[in-house]
Amino acid sequence: RRGVERVGVQVDQPGRLGRRDRPLVGFDTCKAPSLRTMRVWRGRFSVAGIYIGGENRACGYGNLSRSWVRTVKAMGWSLLPTYVGPQPPCDSYPVRIRPRQAAAQGRAAADGAIADLTMLGISKGSPVYYDMEAYNRAKGRCVTAVLTFLDAWTRRLNARGYVPGVYSSADSAIADLQSASRIDGHPLAKPRCVWIAKWDHRRN
Repeated sequence: RRGVERVGVQVDQPGRLGRRDRPLVGFDTCKAPSLRTMRVWRGRFSVAGIYIGGENRACGYGNLSRSWVRTVKAMGWSLLPTYVGPQPPCDSYPVRIRPRQAAAQGRAAADGAIADLTMLGISKGSPVYYDMEAYNRAKGRCVTAVLTFLDAWTRRLNARGYVPGVYSSADSAIADLQSASRIDGHPLAKPRCVWIAKWDHRRN
């Protein structure tokens, strides 16, 4: 969906997590490619983003299955499981965060992601990234809803033994997570890994 990106994020193979000396080259697509394609692309790439679920997910499962995950990991792929649930209330997605229910929705999204991870055979200890698309940071109510949601997402996944992550644009949720320290009267729970979209139209 977003083409090829160079990523330096936490992936689902614990043996690789400590290797911070070089970036891993990867990509994500709306649908998981065929096993034949993954075998060919393995010569050039080592990380693939997979969309595991969520109300705003753009594609069906297609090739993605428990056996697909097992097979591509045996090829040496690392995976970025990503969940696309409710989006910012100031956005135009069909399913959005409801400000007064943001925390409950964040917990429900985490539970949904865990169910999808379990179905795909991805165990505890794996990261899972919440896809929070770009929004207008000038709208304070929107920002508060997003941070409340992500705080609940993070806390629930931590409690269930998964590594909570967030995918978002550098100038929206990533910036707000970095600058905020508290939400709803308590310290903001920060994700343990992030995947940053930077739309500068430059290859680097």
